[in-house]
Amino acid sequence: MMGELLYLDYHLVQNIHLVGFDYDGETLKDAHELAKKRSLLPFVELHQLNAWDLNISNRFDLISSNGLTIYEPNDKKVLALYGLFHQALKEGGKLVTSFLTPPPTLSEHCEWEMSQIDENALLLQKILFADIINAKWQCFRSTEQTRSQLESVGFRQIRFIYDKAHLFPTVVAYK
Repeated sequence: MMGELLYLDYHLVQNIHLVGFDYDGETLKDAHELAKKRSLLPFVELHQLNAWDLNISNRFDLISSNGLTIYEPNDKKVLALYGLFHQALKEGGKLVTSFLTPPPTLSEHCEWEMSQIDENALLLQKILFADIINAKWQCFRSTEQTRSQLESVGFRQIRFIYDKAHLFPTVVAYK
């Protein structure tokens, strides 16, 4: 995520401070090198930290977490993470995150737009990621479950932005 932010054009920006947290030291090292290459080091602060250990209050205008919840099967831990994000945001601050909606094999109320999905590619993807490599990012949540989780920790003005197939929605919510 920090890599994507570091590729943005900040030439006209007068006041920016980018703070990145990641559990993986190599990811942080790569972000540091990219910030250096793009002459952004004075505006970047990086910390090695498990997101569930975040202990910050009212500091950020924006938190962007690119799908961290797809790795966490425990709904209580996801709720706790959203609570930490809410606590870390300033009043009026914005959370931008994403999640995976359940496939039709796991939900009778599947949100997927099947007309937008190549079913052969989907089968191959399932075989590769679920059966062969046993990918850890198979934690699905519905839009309504995600809305409920965010509301329960205090987020408001929750808006969902869908990809064509409704597989990996982005959600924007305010403190």
